[in-house]
Amino acid sequence: VVEGDVEHAGLLDQAVVGDDGDVLRLGLVEGRHDRVLVHRQDDQRLGALGDQAVDVGELLLGRAAGIGAHIRAAELGDLVLDRLSVAIGRSVILHPLSVQLSSGQLTAVVGANGAGKSTLLKALAALVSSTGSATIEGDSIAQMAPSARARAIGYLPQHHDFAWPIPVADMVALGLFAFGSAAIADQSAIHSRVKAILDQCGIAALADRAVNTLSGGERALAALARVLIADTPVILVDEPAAALDIGRQYHMLEQLAALAHSGRTVVAVLHDLALAAQFADRILWLDGGKMLALTNTSRAAIDAHAPMLLGRAPLWTEGTDTLPATPYFAR
Repeated sequence: VVEGDVEHAGLLDQAVVGDDGDVLRLGLVEGRHDRVLVHRQDDQRLGALGDQAVDVGELLLGRAAGIGAHIRAAELGDLVLDRLSVAIGRSVILHPLSVQLSSGQLTAVVGANGAGKSTLLKALAALVSSTGSATIEGDSIAQMAPSARARAIGYLPQHHDFAWPIPVADMVALGLFAFGSAAIADQSAIHSRVKAILDQCGIAALADRAVNTLSGGERALAALARVLIADTPVILVDEPAAALDIGRQYHMLEQLAALAHSGRTVVAVLHDLALAAQFADRILWLDGGKMLALTNTSRAAIDAHAPMLLGRAPLWTEGTDTLPATPYFAR
């Protein structure tokens, strides 16, 4: 039995991988919001915990004693790729790729220029023709109606071009149109939602600015706000921090990591290994359109793959009790 403050129904049917590798299942106790039952995959009550009370906050952070260090929503928003491939004419841009990108995790896609990173994200969003399949909860992304796909996947491209000189707040609100007329009928609710998202992205002061007057970094943040307002279970972002100053880079990655750890599937193309090491849960290494590996963000994993893909071996900061060691490249 796990006790604590359980506000979100999202806890229902989450999965926990225990220290022994067993897949466990969480379910809210009927009529209670402060207790969670933990079951084994075969629905037998987990006896190992006995009557131990475990703080839910600790559980969500994967630190509860006896439960293990890996927690994710059970197949809610998981992206499952089965031999997903993209070709232009006779040139294969993305070779057949099979992998599961799990909800509850921020996956960084790392590779040299031309490795197929942007193409992978476009294929996941069904923006380019592909073979094989990519599914969410068993549903083919390519076969979804456009409105359904927009409700399932938020996509932030590498470049941010806006066609009309409309205010930032109005442009961000466009992210709700996939939800139909009911979602945009309550103007007061829309205003509140837009304000909250602009605050979240740190650009509330830009609400009335015309989007065509923004700097490159401001455009990136406004475009991210338009993606986030839809509150999709899957978020795909292509080099989201490229145009941002250091402070805003960290703020954006903190936001994306928090969204992932709240149960969403977040996939981000990143060139900065220091950001990947600090904020990502996993790294998908791409080289020449092929997946070399899907790893954690440990020093060993980065040292094993970065030199081959990026042509330089990373050096590492010392790190402290509160600041992890991070990779960087010397001249």
